[in-house]
Amino acid sequence: MATINTLIIVPFMDMIMKVASFIPTLIGALVLLGIGLFLGKVLYEVMNRVMKEIHINALAEKIGLAHLLHKGGIKPTFSELIGSFVYLVVVMVFLIMALQALGLTSMVGLITLLVSYLPQVIAAVFVLVMGMILAKVVSVVVYAVASNLDIPDPKLYERISRYAIIIFAAKVSIEELGFGEIFVGTTFHIVLGGVVLALALAYGLGGHIPFTKHK
Repeated sequence: MATINTLIIVPFMDMIMKVASFIPTLIGALVLLGIGLFLGKVLYEVMNRVMKEIHINALAEKIGLAHLLHKGGIKPTFSELIGSFVYLVVVMVFLIMALQALGLTSMVGLITLLVSYLPQVIAAVFVLVMGMILAKVVSVVVYAVASNLDIPDPKLYERISRYAIIIFAAKVSIEELGFGEIFVGTTFHIVLGGVVLALALAYGLGGHIPFTKHK
């Protein structure tokens, strides 16, 4: 009888006590997560509405960002993407709190690492958006100047100026994300040189006749 009590009953009662003591902690963690989901949903709706009020979607359409997102298979509007980002951040913060309450420190470290990476993502997106806005403005100015000076094919100069700024902004964005190493090394310089050479040949062959006529 003592053996049964020692081998079965005592361990079983210990397990029951541990489970019973863990239930309040689990409930508290679930409550935290539920609060995070609710708060994230509220902030998503608020942010989405605010972005629509300031016509962020129209701006995204004008600078070509919406078209770029659609080509990449991203169907939500830019305001919805911003709202989703806010929702994700709020939920991640409350998820970290819930995991800390449960004592899952390894998972907390992993999610904290992901959350700490978010400022770099925000900076990269901001640089890219500002670059696209600047590219739109500069390309319009270049087109107007080239047209007024009767330079052949002003549309070509408009595209060159726009894509040059967008490429530079994309490069800075990638560096902000921590992948700047891809722009260093012989391979990148060979590829860049090939692209520049191809553009130069295309421009030279395509623009030879218009420039001859202009003279």
